[in-house]
Order: sequence, then structure tokens, then C-alpha cells
Amino acid sequence: MKLIIVNGFDRSGSSFIGGLLSRHPAINYFFQPFSSTEAHKAQYELWTDEPHPATEKFLNELQQGRIDHDFIASSWFARFSDYSLDDSARVGLIKETKLHTKIGWLRKRFPDIPVYGIWREPKAVLCSLVRNGFHEKWYGENAYRAVSRLIAELPGLEPFSKFLSWKMDAVEKMALVIAVRSECMAMHLGPEQWINYEQVCRDPDRYLNAFCREIGLPEHRFSDAAGKDFNVVGLPYPGIETWPHFFSFAHLRRIEPIFGAIHHACNAA
Repeated sequence: MKLIIVNGFDRSGSSFIGGLLSRHPAINYFFQPFSSTEAHKAQYELWTDEPHPATEKFLNELQQGRIDHDFIASSWFARFSDYSLDDSARVGLIKETKLHTKIGWLRKRFPDIPVYGIWREPKAVLCSLVRNGFHEKWYGENAYRAVSRLIAELPGLEPFSKFLSWKMDAVEKMALVIAVRSECMAMHLGPEQWINYEQVCRDPDRYLNAFCREIGLPEHRFSDAAGKDFNVVGLPYPGIETWPHFFSFAHLRRIEPIFGAIHHACNAA
């Protein structure tokens, strides 16, 4: 089975885009099979070319149309995936949110598995995280310390080093986490390897069918399901972007330079 990975930050619209693509009759949809696995637990560790046997075994078997259920550690996979392994002609699409520091490793170990990134306005991602309280529940101080180590260790992240001397509150620290993880992923993706959330919202048929053509699939009418709320956790999507009125002026002044330091991903988007 031909596999494709689509990775986006939490609250980037990954479930919306993945859910729409899952409606395509030629797509096997695998929802976050890496949640709570070694890749998830090491989400801030940069994988380069070293072996990770459990992850490699899972992907190798999936390419053969078999699922190693012993590898999967989250109930989300069974609840939100949609696949039929009896049809070998289908394309397998893996939707994930925790592979930002694994893209280089994936491209070396599995060069035949294309990887795409989801881009959403980072202030909108931050707004959704804060609105749901996920910036502290899912991330918090541990995530900030982890990206601080990445900034110090990984070439290409030097533009973010100046922010480590700032006295930050939880919202600003979450902004830095979003920015650094986005840049880590973008270092390994070209402009053609991004799916823009805002563009999909405006015209799902046009933009998702462009993606389908690129991966060799016929077109599908995705707009029929575009009104569905694919949100799997947290508050329902309000239907409009709330971030322009969500943050105080003081917060915007602080977070805009952080997001402005994202170079590769902004150019791609």
C-alpha cells in the first residue's frame, strides 16, 4: 500500500483536513497511530538516521497492508480511523501531530513515503490552544524547556535564541513551542509539500483535489462534508477565526516577533 504522511500541529486543522480526505473512496485513513508511542514520547527529540525498530516495523508492515496493533497505544486510532485493508489499490494516509522533529528521519529511512505539512496561521493555532486550555494541559513548562534545548542544539534555529532571555508567560511560551516545532518540520519540506488550512476552508474541492492529483488519485467532492465539525477533542469550532479579537494588544506585541522568526514555513505557506 502506498503510504502518505500528513503532519500538523495540534489545533492546526489536521483533523478537519484529515477527516475530509478520509471521505475519498480511494483513501485508507489512519488517525494518529503514533500517539503515545516512542515517536510521541520523544516529540522534542531530533531523530536523524539512527534505528527505531518499533516505528520502522509498524511502517513496514503498514506498507504491506498489515497493522501492528501491539504498536498502537492510543484508543484514538480505532475511534477515528477509516480503512479497508482488503482493497490493496487504496492509498494509506497517516494523519499525525507529533512528527515535527522526525521528518528528516522519515525521509532517510522511508524515502518512498511522502510527507506533507499542514500550515495554519500560527496565531490561530495559539488561540485555539489557549481557548481550550491545552497550552498548559498538553504542553506547559516541559514543552518550553524542550524547545529551549532544541534551539541550543539544532542549527537553523538561531533566530529563536533571543527569545530565551525573555521573561515569558504561558501564552508566550506556547507561541515559541509552536514556532520552533513548525520550523523543525519546515526545514525538511519544500513549498509543494504544504497543505494550507485557510485555503482548504475557502475552497476544499479546489485545494484538496490538487493534492489528490499530486498523489495520483481522482477528484472527489470534498465540499459535501466541509460543514461537519471534525474536532475530536476540545471546544467546537466557532465557525469564524477568533484570534484577531482574542489576544490583548500587549500579547500580540510579544507573540508577533516570535512567529515572525519562522522562516521556512512562512515561505512555504
